[in-house]
Amino acid sequence: PQINWEDYAAPKPAVEGLSDVAITVKEAAELINWRAFFTAWKMEASFASLAEVEGCDHCRAQWLAAQPKANINKAMEAMQLLKDARAAINRLIRDANQSIRARVALLPARGGEDIITICTDEGEMALPVLRCQKDSEVCASLADFINPEGNDYIGAFAVTVGSQIEGIIDNYRNRGDDYKAMLYQTISDRLAEAATELLHAQVRRSIWGYAPDENLSKQELLQGNYRGIRPAAGYPSLPDQWAIFTIAQSVGIETLGITVTENGAMSPASSVCGLMIAHPQAKYFVIGDIGDDQRKLYAQQRNISIEQLSKWLPR
Repeated sequence: PQINWEDYAAPKPAVEGLSDVAITVKEAAELINWRAFFTAWKMEASFASLAEVEGCDHCRAQWLAAQPKANINKAMEAMQLLKDARAAINRLIRDANQSIRARVALLPARGGEDIITICTDEGEMALPVLRCQKDSEVCASLADFINPEGNDYIGAFAVTVGSQIEGIIDNYRNRGDDYKAMLYQTISDRLAEAATELLHAQVRRSIWGYAPDENLSKQELLQGNYRGIRPAAGYPSLPDQWAIFTIAQSVGIETLGITVTENGAMSPASSVCGLMIAHPQAKYFVIGDIGDDQRKLYAQQRNISIEQLSKWLPR
């Protein structure tokens, strides 16, 4: 993407460095993406419209009657699942409302040469990133959206539902109640994503403060209709799960109660970490296929062999 850096003044964060943000289960529950919830249960995402129906038996009956006949049985299953999910949420509000933990680190950074350099009190950390090689798209890299001359910032964030909710899930697993374990796990995953959405909103509006007048509806938030992006490690714009180690170090992930395995998996499982980029032209994209030439360069940037890279980026 063509970015005129001479005309861009990087927003200086209102609060530089680490910020912990208190987000309750009750707050996160208001922003759950029910489409993703039903999809996790291999149900039609359109059943999410049921979540907008308030506690009125007549309204639910109307919703059910509006479903295609072929979908009635599945729709009835969706109604029961949502009822159970809301009961689970009410329990978590009662027993684990303070469990969610969120943190962002807003740090000086610079881009260029497909490497994001993050500056911390301990020194500079290099985060190599991949470039999209599709001919039909702008061949973007996340480093394109960070000023190569410096005088710019990046956010590193982590959010976790915490050990209290994880303990409830483990208790159901240990009792052999697979349905309840999966129910609480999928709710937990959605709460982590919703809390991340709330964290990002607070970063944009006050902690970083580059969009202080932002006033978006729930639907607009879920559709990402705001300035900036937050690519998570392992997702299409940042597919190498190894990035989690650099992000974890930047944000002090272990003091949030998150552990990371040698393969980059986080525990508790309902945890999210990634980057926040503020440039108005920043957008999500899919890296897709990685050519041999880029694999070789990327392995060099990471200072590992092609064989070692295949563990993180299999063909």
